[in-house]
Amino acid sequence: MAPGEKAKTSKGFSTSPHVLFAELMDFFLGRPLAGRLAGAEAPVCSCAACEGLWALDAFAGNEGERQARAAAHNVAVLMEWLRTLAAVACSGSALSPRRMPIGTVPGAVQASSSVVPPLGD
Repeated sequence: MAPGEKAKTSKGFSTSPHVLFAELMDFFLGRPLAGRLAGAEAPVCSCAACEGLWALDAFAGNEGERQARAAAHNVAVLMEWLRTLAAVACSGSALSPRRMPIGTVPGAVQASSSVVPPLGD
């Protein structure tokens, strides 16, 4: 930084947790993800942590247990991927990426018409 130059400051902390969107294999901040899903039926996650009860737009803020639930969701999806990759590695090339059906993503979320219960604060 040059003398007299104003120091750059961060924009502060995120207002929502990072959420792993399994179908896209990427992390997104919960609030922008909820905004992108607005007006459409949000995908309901079937990972071991969400158990089909939570939609991906449920992580739109840091209130209550949302950060912990988002972290549990992320770990559950990553562990499912790890188990799948380990099984593929142990069994040889039976499920090599070239032989997997198009759209097959371990831990992928499914659209559901069920009502997503509100998060307790």
